[in-house]
Parts: sequence; C-alpha cells; structure tokens
Amino acid sequence: MFLESIFATTNQKLSKKEKAETKEDASEDNLEEQIAIDVEGAKPKGGTIKPGGRQDALKELAQRLGDALDTKAHIKLTAKKGEIKIEFATMQDLFRILDKFGIERNL
Repeated sequence: MFLESIFATTNQKLSKKEKAETKEDASEDNLEEQIAIDVEGAKPKGGTIKPGGRQDALKELAQRLGDALDTKAHIKLTAKKGEIKIEFATMQDLFRILDKFGIERNL
C-alpha cells in the first residue's frame, strides 16, 4: 500500500512530456525484448516440421516415388487437398513415366 501511494504521487507529478518519454522508453524496451526473443530462437510463425512428423513422411514418400520413376517427385498436403507433382524433361521422358504406370499413350 505504501509503495502504491508513492508511485501514484510520483506519477501525478510527472509532466505530459515525461509521461510520453516513459511510454516511449517502455515501447523501446518491449521492442528490444522482442528482437532478443526472435534472435535467440523463438518459434517461427506458421508451424514447424517435427522429426518423424507428417511432413517428413511425405518427403520420404516423394523420394520413394521419385526413385521408382527415375525422376523427381513432390508431395504436398494441405488441410483440404493433396497434390503429387512428377517432373519430366522431354516427351520421351513423359512416355517412359506413363509406361511405368501402365498408362496407354495416344499422342
């Protein structure tokens, strides 16, 4: 209670300029603290890939698919849909991949 009355009295005696400077100092301190957290390794926004998690499993499956097709493959999964991307360089390369799937080509 005693400390509260001292702070209240001190706060009443501060001029508007001093109050503004105090707020500015507090904002700077807060900014410096936030920068320190960011630099020291706070969690990045947007989620992280955990070892052994879904993203690692999808990368492994994409690697296996690419190995089976002798090309690069990518697998992407969102909350609403998934996507598989298979890269090829030429039409002949595309036909080779289609043959592995057993898809008849009519081109």
